[in-house]
Amino acid sequence: GEGMAEVEKASAAVRRRADGANGANSAGDDAVRAKREKKKADHATRMLYTWLMVAVLLTVLYCGHVAICVFVFLCGAAIFNEVLGLGTPPRDAAGTTGVHLHMINWGFFLTAAYLTYGKSVLAHFSEQGVRVAQLRAVQLLMRHHSFVAFCLYTAFFLAFVLTLRPGAYRLQFGAFARAHITGLLVLLATSMTVLNIKNGLVWFLLPATLVIINDSFAYLVGRRFGKTPLVALSPNKTVEGFLGGAFATLVVASAAAFLLSRPSLPLPMLYCPKRSFSDCAALLCRVQCARPPLFTPARLSIPPGHELVQRVSDTLSLPTLKLAPIQLHALALALFASVIAPFGGFFASGLKRAFGVKDFADLIPGHGGVTDRMDCQLLMAVFTYVYSINFVAAHAPDVEMLSALAMELARSEQLELLGELAAALAARGVDVSAVVAGAIGDALANAR
Repeated sequence: GEGMAEVEKASAAVRRRADGANGANSAGDDAVRAKREKKKADHATRMLYTWLMVAVLLTVLYCGHVAICVFVFLCGAAIFNEVLGLGTPPRDAAGTTGVHLHMINWGFFLTAAYLTYGKSVLAHFSEQGVRVAQLRAVQLLMRHHSFVAFCLYTAFFLAFVLTLRPGAYRLQFGAFARAHITGLLVLLATSMTVLNIKNGLVWFLLPATLVIINDSFAYLVGRRFGKTPLVALSPNKTVEGFLGGAFATLVVASAAAFLLSRPSLPLPMLYCPKRSFSDCAALLCRVQCARPPLFTPARLSIPPGHELVQRVSDTLSLPTLKLAPIQLHALALALFASVIAPFGGFFASGLKRAFGVKDFADLIPGHGGVTDRMDCQLLMAVFTYVYSINFVAAHAPDVEMLSALAMELARSEQLELLGELAAALAARGVDVSAVVAGAIGDALANAR
């Protein structure tokens, strides 16, 4: 009887252990299932907002140049707001460290934005005949906008100094430095993006698309084949993903440039420059022009000084290659987008780790903030502008930059500048009338 009792006790213990193990396994299965369901929900949210962003971008592109410029500035302002918020306590934490500090730093940014864009915006409305822009006060703002910007900056600087409080110096000066550095970088990138847009939408759309392609394929290839870590800042980035993204970017750039060089695909909205927006109807812009030589295939010529190469080519009867210049430029953009631009993302990852955050913001569910989506685009935009004025533009780089600045002036100021240049050239013995006549003839020829 005692033996049977011992056996029953042992059996009961075994059953209890089995039930406990089954319960633990069931709890583990539930946790895995919950994690899988959350991952699916997060993926669905990410895809939903991805398509919403695509729809917004397509709408902006359809509207044209002015809408795209406004969109670029708003993205820049969102980036400034997100970076400014890093390390800053809630605005209701204290008076100085809250509302006052936030407002003052935004004042610095808006003052810099007024210095960068104010004159061109006021000149735009003035040329369109907007009644408010014709007022004497607005005309003075336009003519003396640099002095107005200086006065505004001085006012916000005094406000910052007067609101300094013991115990909050580190916080206040940290936000001050962050506002100035971020404002400088953001406005530099956005202003160059606007200049790219004026040179033709292709110089905005192609670089931005290449960055997106590189980022997407680097993620996909790295997730499937990635084994070798690339940088310590981003443990999920792999060498395999980096190379896969680069290859996909070069392929897409070649295909896009090939399509742009086809005469059967007239796309004036992409390749026509638009230096002035005075003929735009609010946010809607259209442009027409003859196809520029940049998008016309031509036989590649061997540069002077390479006669040996020419003789070898003639001896071997090598076939001549016809390429449009945009095809070579697209490859240069693709190389930068795949090799250098990702380091803008690595920089942003380091900044997030410095402040202990996963994303810059939660503005876009499933994606984080605008900065999380645009970190590589800023660097790409600057490179595109610098590259285009050096290797694409017909004029010297400095002339191209000064020409872009001159186009931002009001018409009366452009005439003043023309008069000053004519007087200076005449003083040097230049026949100004002949130069002007030649320039007009070239402009008419290009228009035809």
